[in-house]
Amino acid sequence: MKGDENWKRIRTIVTPTFTRMLGIFKECSKILVLNFKNIAKEGKHVDAKGLYAAFSMDVIASSAFSTKIDSHSESNNQFVTTTKQVFSKEQRWRFLLWCES
Repeated sequence: MKGDENWKRIRTIVTPTFTRMLGIFKECSKILVLNFKNIAKEGKHVDAKGLYAAFSMDVIASSAFSTKIDSHSESNNQFVTTTKQVFSKEQRWRFLLWCES
């Protein structure tokens, strides 16, 4: 019984956060769809990996850092460029070594 009560308490605390995050996901999804539409209008090749990477970065930036960006259209945004640098192949091994210590 204690496990059930503990879960109810945790769910009551966490539910508003996930409800707010759902709105963030919807906003970022609208931007993703708009980016797909713009590419289709221009008749360009779709870089699905790049679009979904930008979408993922937008969701993380919005939900974790309260920073609204369009990573696909604003590729020169400081948040985007810094994140790409941190997770680049050249830096990734340093990050892994740092985590090991």
